[in-house]
Amino acid sequence: MGLKAEPMTRILIVVPRDRVPAATSALYDLQLLHVHDHVEGRDGLALGHPLPGASVASEMLIRLRAMIATLDISEVTLDMRRPIASLMEELEAKFDHLEHEIETLGDNRNRLRAETRNIEQQMTNLEPYISLGIDLDLYKDYETLEVIVGNLTGDPWKVLRNAKIPFELFKAKDASKTGLFALFIEKDRTDEVRAIIGEFNFTPVPSFEGKGDPRTVRVRLKEKLAKVNSALEEVELDLKTIRKVHGESLFAAEEHLSIQVEKAESPLRCGGTPNALFVEGWVPSKSMDDLEGTLTDAVGDSYHIEVLTDEELAGHDKAAVAADGGEPTSEEEKEGEVEHVDTVKETPVLSTNSEGFKAYEYLIKLVSTPRYDEIDPTLFMYFTFPLFFALMVGDIGYGIMFIILGFWMLNSKWKGVGIVTGITRRRLTKMIMISGLFTIFTGLMYGEFFGIELFSTHGVLWPHYLYVPALDLYLPINRLEQAMFMINLCIYIGVAHILLGLCMGIVNTNHHHGLKHAILGKFSWILIVIGGYIVFRILFTADEVVLTDTVMMTGLIMMISGIVMLIAGEGGGGLLELPGIVSNILSYTRLFAIGLSSLGIAMTFNNLGGIMVSQGGAMIIVGLIVAGLGHFINILLALLAPSLHALRLHYVEWMTKFYTGGGKEYLPFGRERIYTEV
Repeated sequence: MGLKAEPMTRILIVVPRDRVPAATSALYDLQLLHVHDHVEGRDGLALGHPLPGASVASEMLIRLRAMIATLDISEVTLDMRRPIASLMEELEAKFDHLEHEIETLGDNRNRLRAETRNIEQQMTNLEPYISLGIDLDLYKDYETLEVIVGNLTGDPWKVLRNAKIPFELFKAKDASKTGLFALFIEKDRTDEVRAIIGEFNFTPVPSFEGKGDPRTVRVRLKEKLAKVNSALEEVELDLKTIRKVHGESLFAAEEHLSIQVEKAESPLRCGGTPNALFVEGWVPSKSMDDLEGTLTDAVGDSYHIEVLTDEELAGHDKAAVAADGGEPTSEEEKEGEVEHVDTVKETPVLSTNSEGFKAYEYLIKLVSTPRYDEIDPTLFMYFTFPLFFALMVGDIGYGIMFIILGFWMLNSKWKGVGIVTGITRRRLTKMIMISGLFTIFTGLMYGEFFGIELFSTHGVLWPHYLYVPALDLYLPINRLEQAMFMINLCIYIGVAHILLGLCMGIVNTNHHHGLKHAILGKFSWILIVIGGYIVFRILFTADEVVLTDTVMMTGLIMMISGIVMLIAGEGGGGLLELPGIVSNILSYTRLFAIGLSSLGIAMTFNNLGGIMVSQGGAMIIVGLIVAGLGHFINILLALLAPSLHALRLHYVEWMTKFYTGGGKEYLPFGRERIYTEV
């Protein structure tokens, strides 16, 4: 693993038309070339044409995916990969019949599901009429009467009587539906009545088309629903049988056809002439020999590879492209009607991080993929994220629980949820375990075990402190009694972390804009932070401030020099960012504040449980349950809040000092076969 991405070489490959299928298949299986999609007209080249059979394979793939979607197949597990020849021969023999059967069952399922929803909606609409207890025939087919059915709050009936409006009222027999009513009135008084009942929060009830006793209608609807559900179960059972018998074959065939279509349509990403195909892209520099050897094995010497210039790859040269994607004319260059492409930004990023660091790489990519020419902060985050998390939690017992939780997640059958599935779930689980290990160490530093002091003057195991001569420090650090020490520690950590970010910013800015920008834009902040810290430390802690003191003078010179350099680099507007850097440093005190809240919750439940246990009898069990439940809730909160605040310190306070992002992830042409083999 390293701080920089894998070195990439930008190349152009030219292959004769008759050798394109063989070259395409070889490059796909090799999975090394990250293709740079060709823009039609660039360099006078049109887009390439799909390989023979592309349309047939594409059509079959679409039909196959429709069958898989109908069968609700998301993944399968095969004991061994299926040979392509026998798989496709078997599928072609039964494809049309199987497709017709699945399509018919799918249509029937959709129809029955829609019918089920319709019946359930009818039953819902019928409920108010059952409560009113009036035959459904009585609600309609009147020439002079209007029927209003609905709910309201209050008593508008007195108002109707005072207005001398004749009406007949039926209220719900169900005591829980006191606001439900059916009102029979003269049609010519309808508007007047609606205006009155509208003042009593009137909401109409949907009408129901039917006849007879609503209870009898409900019985018929239930019988109909049962028949429909029975038919739906039969269809689902038939689909389940097909899924069990043919699911693996269909899923394996989908993989093979997807690969065939990707290969066949790949020339559309390339430039072409009547006689040759041109593909441009990037390859890991160390794999150039593998690429050339594979092409030689596939097409002999019928290909040409050109390595593009290092200057273009490093971004020192900007490729101008016309609005239509072709070569710009001199007039377009003069008028500025060209787009200057940052070729370094286009270079794909292949991470050199080992598997153990991938979870933290994932956290970086939540913001953006690093650019090819900037430092990858994953290595630093591997240590600082669990450290910040542990400083906030700081409990031996909680750390042990995080590790146990991690082992359970790694070995359980639970597959995760949402995006936290598969390899992502495993990586995040390992991240929890690493954070748990760090938490055990900080728990030893604080002397806490589920909120209980293990050692110190009140320690349950050893009522003494431990002295560390190398640090001139007594352990444990009592977070409640040594608040000022903890605040100072957090500020030290904040200053160190931000300085690390600024140092990385110097390297990145030097790559992007040159050394002058790096010094004026980043090194100036290093001088301001170090000098400002020295000055304000003396101002706030010294009994007497002497400006001529060597340390004080050094801090002032560094701070003022940094401000002058900042103004020279960013103008007067740079001064507006000075309060921001102070806010960034003080933000690290959350490492102490969040930890106090977690400790407070743990101690509260310990005290509450202890009071119950001291009462004896059955209260002992109740007290233990209360304390255990409290710690369980606190562990869940400890997983959430410290993680979010640790991320905030990295994303907002740290990465803004150096990180640009916006890089492109390395996505080589091709993919591994999981379910099939050639």
